[in-house]
Parts: sequence; structure tokens; C-alpha cells
Amino acid sequence: MPRQHRAHRQQAAQALKNIKHILDAAGTGIEHVCRATIYMKNVEDFHEIDDVYAQAFIGSVKPARVAFGGNNIPKGALVEIDAIAAL
Repeated sequence: MPRQHRAHRQQAAQALKNIKHILDAAGTGIEHVCRATIYMKNVEDFHEIDDVYAQAFIGSVKPARVAFGGNNIPKGALVEIDAIAAL
């Protein structure tokens, strides 16, 4: 896989890892995410980013999700993810 192809997968995985750490520190967990928004620089990366996203959530019911492509994300990022979780 070319380096640039790996970068969006790595950034998605890191964003989800960061969300998990934040939720753990707040006394809840990633299993309590109700909704997530994924911002991608390139919408063509969606399927690969979606694979990373699906691996982060265990169980058959995944949180609601919205995904946008064609974004200019600050600091040259390829992926940004935000999440809303129940405490």
C-alpha cells in the first residue's frame, strides 16, 4: 500500500484512539458513542477509513455516523473525527 494510502488509515486510527482515551478519562467508553462525524480530505478514502472505524466499535450495533469528503482540514490532516457519547 503506498505511503499516502496508509496515512489516512493511520490518522483515522489515531483519531479513534484519542477519542477512546478521552472517553476513558471521562469515566465512559467508546461503546457509549452515540454519533460520530468523519471529515475526510478525500471522499475516495471513505471505504478504507470506514474499515478502520468499524474495527473500533465492537458489536453489531455501530453508532450513527455522518461522513463528509472534500474538506480542507487544518494542519494538513487527511481525517478528523468527532464523537458524541453518553456518560
